[in-house]
Parts: sequence; C-alpha cells; structure tokens
Amino acid sequence: PKDWAVNFKLLARGGTMVTAAQRGGKVLAILLEPTLAGTINLKNPWGSASVKVSHGGTTETLGGATLTIATRPGEVIRINP
Repeated sequence: PKDWAVNFKLLARGGTMVTAAQRGGKVLAILLEPTLAGTINLKNPWGSASVKVSHGGTTETLGGATLTIATRPGEVIRINP
C-alpha cells in the first residue's frame, strides 16, 4: 500500500539483489547489486521522469518508462529520482 513506510531487499530473476525504500507513497531510492554481467531493464518507478543512475564511479541521467542499465558483477548501482 502506498501509505506504508517500507524497506525491502530481494533477489530478482537473473541474480540481481534489489534494495528499495518507500515513504509517503514515493520510492526514495533503489540499489541494484548484480551477480552477472548483462543488461537490466527496470520499470521506472517514477513514471517517465529522469533519474540519476550511479555506478562504477560515474553518474548518468536516464529517463523513460523503462530504464536500461548495463551491469558488471559485484558493482552497486544506485538509482535516485
């Protein structure tokens, strides 16, 4: 429910650990920790708004309904609105 304050961590299909938090009906941030190299296609939890994606010492801005992110094993990817 949108009115819940919640934190969660789960292992997604493809071997990526996903950690996220929601407060007041809004997703605050998402952390992705892939175990395999490849590409993650993530439904943008902020609609089509632009988001900041930080990993490997760089930050890029992505937008659209689906966020496509190249991954390397062991890295931590942070996504913020």
